[in-house]
Amino acid sequence: MEPIWPRAAKVTMQTFSKANKGFTLIELMVVVAIVFMFAASISPRLVAVKNGQDFRQFVASLTSLPVYAREKSVSSGQKVELRFQGDTIQLVQVAVDLAETPIKTLPVLDGVRVSKAVKDKESAP
Repeated sequence: MEPIWPRAAKVTMQTFSKANKGFTLIELMVVVAIVFMFAASISPRLVAVKNGQDFRQFVASLTSLPVYAREKSVSSGQKVELRFQGDTIQLVQVAVDLAETPIKTLPVLDGVRVSKAVKDKESAP
């Protein structure tokens, strides 16, 4: 009596190797469509993360600018001004002879509006 197992394995291997030699075009198109849908769903999140990082860095730079201006003014003994000019914030050192030297420039991010605060003279002590 001949064993059943070797014949069954032989038939299965022959059938498998002849029938599936590669991927069909439809299978490849489905995989590509799934990859594109995944990329499309993740890209807005990546942009939001990048914008959030840029904004946090801008705020950190903006909050450290007055401290840097004070240190620069004390160390040089000259007046240092913080100027808001369009889409940039500029730190300028003003000498006694009114010569201006730009020290640092901070570009304002797109979508961020920076306005100068005006101190009310009546409420000042």
